[in-house]
Amino acid sequence: VEDISLLAEDDVQKKSPLFGMKVLIVGAGSPVGLALVDLARNAGAIVHALSERSHLSAIRELGAKSWYELSQRAKWEADWRA
Repeated sequence: VEDISLLAEDDVQKKSPLFGMKVLIVGAGSPVGLALVDLARNAGAIVHALSERSHLSAIRELGAKSWYELSQRAKWEADWRA
């Protein structure tokens, strides 16, 4: 028996303009930022988050691929300008 709810979600993700896109969510630890992390992941995006360390566990729970600490500006700017 196939789980058609998973198939439907996969089809929705593949039709999303964010599917497979790499996105950086600045302020990912705020309420709006957390919602964006969740929405982007559900749309099939590869989510990278930028926030303060205190928000790391919530961001990980939502499935962000990587996280940058807000204070390490040189690191995340270098990664995202390349």
